[in-house]
Amino acid sequence: MENLKRFAVYGTLLTGQSNHRVIAGAKSLGITKTKPLYTMYSLGGFPGVHENGTTSLTIEVFETDDKNIINAVNRLEGYNGTRGAGNTFYDTTDVETEFGTAEMFIYQRSMPESSKIDSGDWAEYIN
Repeated sequence: MENLKRFAVYGTLLTGQSNHRVIAGAKSLGITKTKPLYTMYSLGGFPGVHENGTTSLTIEVFETDDKNIINAVNRLEGYNGTRGAGNTFYDTTDVETEFGTAEMFIYQRSMPESSKIDSGDWAEYIN
């Protein structure tokens, strides 16, 4: 697969969550945890993550070469497809996983500490 893309997702794109339909055609490689390098926040109906934190995130890694799925995920996240190119909502970073390097969305706006999700696990937080 020439244009294979891996996504590490941690919120509404997870299997069983409200926006999973957007990525449902991609192959789930499994659920894992990141290194403790992030901070997760509740933005109401979905989470946002900042780098340079101390929390491990529970993520699900997907892979696909389907441009329609890749574009739909990018649209959902308000990402223009180019890292560091003035994305105003989410940008991306690479995260190393047991399934290989995956792209993960990083929230670009500041958040109050009161919205921090200490567990780093969105599905646990909302249930």
